[in-house]
Amino acid sequence: FLDEVTEYVADMNLILAYHNLLDDWKDEKSFAKKQYAKILQKDYCEIRERYPRQVKAVEHYMMALEEAEKRKGLLQEQYPEFVTKLILFMEAGMTAQGAFFRMAEDYQKKKLQGKREEYLYEELQYICRRMKNGMAQREAYELLGSRCGLPLYRKLSTLLIQNLQKGAAGMLDTLRQESWKVNEERKNQIKRKGEEAGTKLLFPMMLMLGMVMILVIVPACFAFQV
Repeated sequence: FLDEVTEYVADMNLILAYHNLLDDWKDEKSFAKKQYAKILQKDYCEIRERYPRQVKAVEHYMMALEEAEKRKGLLQEQYPEFVTKLILFMEAGMTAQGAFFRMAEDYQKKKLQGKREEYLYEELQYICRRMKNGMAQREAYELLGSRCGLPLYRKLSTLLIQNLQKGAAGMLDTLRQESWKVNEERKNQIKRKGEEAGTKLLFPMMLMLGMVMILVIVPACFAFQV
């Protein structure tokens, strides 16, 4: 019995290790992780035949995790644009609530024209429906921050609530500072990703260089021997 339990635990660990390697390959484009996953692939297929229910549950969880990571990434990408739009509408004389309604309406029109759904504006539409049904602005802004689930949006919801409590004085300046800060962070993030990509490409380039040198040197050595 103990041997069966040990074997089962080892199989489950292999399933998790396989999916973690694939996840790292998707996130980091690590060539080594991809190769390790290929090594485990045969054993993984055998375990999937023995334990289809468990493997299906793990695969479902990994798909949900991938979707959550995708959602998080897109919400982060859309935040600077969202704040910029909010600033533009408020500069034109709209309230924050009016700007929310306008952005939700514009998004709905684009959706009817065939534009794909976007996580942020789906949440915005939901918030606007709740406000139209009687939800107070304070609760709606808090709900937006909690539903998006990122510190950026929680901070924005706090700023909007402060705007309700203290009035619009200084709100635009605060939003402009937030927009500038976020854009600077985004530039730095893009720069870091570029540097990381260059580092990750170093090993494949060295490998290709080695192969080229072998292709050049080996025939030359044979030629000298002749």
